[in-house]
Amino acid sequence: MMTQIAIVAVNYKTVSHALRFARSINTEVDGGVDLKPYLVDNSDDGSEFELQREMLQAGTAVSYVKAPGNLGYFGGARHGLAKHRRTHGTPDWLVVCNVDLTFDTRALIQRLAGIQDANIGVIAPQIISTASGRQLNPYMTRRPTRLRMHVYKWLFQSYIGLSMYSVASEWLLKRRSSVRSDHKIPRRIYAAHGAFMIFSKRYFTCGATLEHPPFLFGEEISVAEQARNAGLSVIYDPQIRVEHEEHVSISTLPSRRVQAFHAEAAAFIAEKYF
Repeated sequence: MMTQIAIVAVNYKTVSHALRFARSINTEVDGGVDLKPYLVDNSDDGSEFELQREMLQAGTAVSYVKAPGNLGYFGGARHGLAKHRRTHGTPDWLVVCNVDLTFDTRALIQRLAGIQDANIGVIAPQIISTASGRQLNPYMTRRPTRLRMHVYKWLFQSYIGLSMYSVASEWLLKRRSSVRSDHKIPRRIYAAHGAFMIFSKRYFTCGATLEHPPFLFGEEISVAEQARNAGLSVIYDPQIRVEHEEHVSISTLPSRRVQAFHAEAAAFIAEKYF
């Protein structure tokens, strides 16, 4: 039986990374797998025309999809999935990712085609930051407490609060990465890093979605909670490897606009799920 895999990458004003991503996708896959890659472009500054032209000239196998404005990360992902569903229905596996990363297409496909566990809702691959060398997954191993999420809701209401959190978080991540063991065996976790998420068909048939009202941020918790409510597992699988160039579209320190997005997401997550 044919395994259908869709890849939906979301771009925003990063022509060089988006073009590199499109060129890296190898659609010459083994028999039994139907791969459909899409690049959803949220750009609204004129660079979308350059990207579309460059992809056409490069002859990539990735379908270019212009979003009707900047839809945000999961908004762009929903737009790409909707386009796929109109012709092909819900895929057996859906990859939602950024464009500032690289991975072995054939290795990914071979791994997904061999997974038979019907209880898997989401897969989190091994994601290596090319900037720091850190592993970005597991994003969260355990479900956070209600107190923690409501503290974030309060803290992120101010630019100073978010800036202090960002500095402290970066320091803790560097400290933890130096002592973190390198797990080789897939295991269950709470949440996958949003840069590259793999959704099973069962995630959608059980009623979970890519709906996430905030414009940016918090997607990891929304997905984790929807999988949890559907009785499905989120699995960290280090056998799938992705290299990620972090903070291409968003700087490491928050701007006022980014702070507003964080505040919106933190309030939504705390109130809806905790």
